[in-house]
Amino acid sequence: MNEAKDASSALIAYGSYAPGGENHARLAFFAGEWRKGFVLGRRHMSDDDIGPGEDLIDAWVLEFPRPQADVNSPEYQAWARRLSDLWMGLDNVMGKKMARHSRPWWPEGVDISADAGAAKMASIYLPLHRFDELVNQADESQPVPPAEPEPELVSEPELATEEDFDLATLWRQTYTGEKENDHSHFIRLIKDTHPDQFDALFVDMPDGGRFLERLKRLFADHLPLKKSTQVLGEENSGFHVHPLARNARPMDVLVELARRDIAQRAGFLRARDKTSHAEALDNLTFVTGKPEHPEWEIAGDALDAFADEVRYSGPKRPSWHYGLKEACHGIDADYVLQDWLMLFLLQPDLPQPKPRPRGGLISRLGLRRESPSLDLEPAYSLWKAGGRYEIDGKKCCVYEVERREG
Repeated sequence: MNEAKDASSALIAYGSYAPGGENHARLAFFAGEWRKGFVLGRRHMSDDDIGPGEDLIDAWVLEFPRPQADVNSPEYQAWARRLSDLWMGLDNVMGKKMARHSRPWWPEGVDISADAGAAKMASIYLPLHRFDELVNQADESQPVPPAEPEPELVSEPELATEEDFDLATLWRQTYTGEKENDHSHFIRLIKDTHPDQFDALFVDMPDGGRFLERLKRLFADHLPLKKSTQVLGEENSGFHVHPLARNARPMDVLVELARRDIAQRAGFLRARDKTSHAEALDNLTFVTGKPEHPEWEIAGDALDAFADEVRYSGPKRPSWHYGLKEACHGIDADYVLQDWLMLFLLQPDLPQPKPRPRGGLISRLGLRRESPSLDLEPAYSLWKAGGRYEIDGKKCCVYEVERREG
């Protein structure tokens, strides 16, 4: 079968479901590389609200490569069953207001009129209120996974579940390549692991120990002062973080941290030849207070571009990256912590940070100037202090969130 014409072997994501979007976490457990391109359509009220049209809509595709095996082989049959289950699960995730359909997707840089053959058919979820023809024809329009041959089916051993092994075992299997496990298992890997076990799990990360150092620092920064480190195995010994009152900083410090974080992101984008995005961040005015109805505009797009570059650019990621992303995101469902923890795994060519003296006021506030071009330390310091920011047009609005005692 020609895979370019088989929509069931690829998924299109756009709008908030694209890499870097607020809903991409629903799809982030899939292993593989998202490739940027476009589909044809027309944007209406939001980036998720697309209808029929001839405009170019930014869209990413993830392919599910079929095994190089005969269609009658047990390997192929098992793959077909897993693919069918995958689509059924995604249908439930996307809900009844969306319908799965097949659409051509073109890679970035292709001229449709000159190279129509470059299109790949892939599955896409479309809003039913924009595609009336899908309301009554959803079943017919959805791509059907490859039919399984009628001869006897040979069952495949099921993947290990959390009941079969503890999460630490599943993680080491995935990290060493011994066995591929569902990345969604790892959403609680860090959250439910006692800090005494961090070394055993992460000591050999290929980033010179920076992930492990940051993970330990995250725990130390949020360890309750009135309670010593819990004994391994003690009830409720899970890893929980939340901005604490003791880490609060004055608003002028929060604004300065936000300013430094934006400056790092702008510098990174400029180094990647994304000059217009960098300039949009350079030109932001910093104000205080959370906006009621923020306008996105180009500065918001610049932050999306930064997230895409950090998380997805560069060499192809090893499979265990996706499991670790789940684990980091599961700490507090926050991309700031995920990006800060995994930065030097995602972007291994960033400069090695210089050793920093600890204990001084400048260091404690996260305002030390001699840092590499990008280390996301201001972003973490702002998060720890209970500060956040949102883009509102050409303004960066800095505000505070609730802090807990501790």
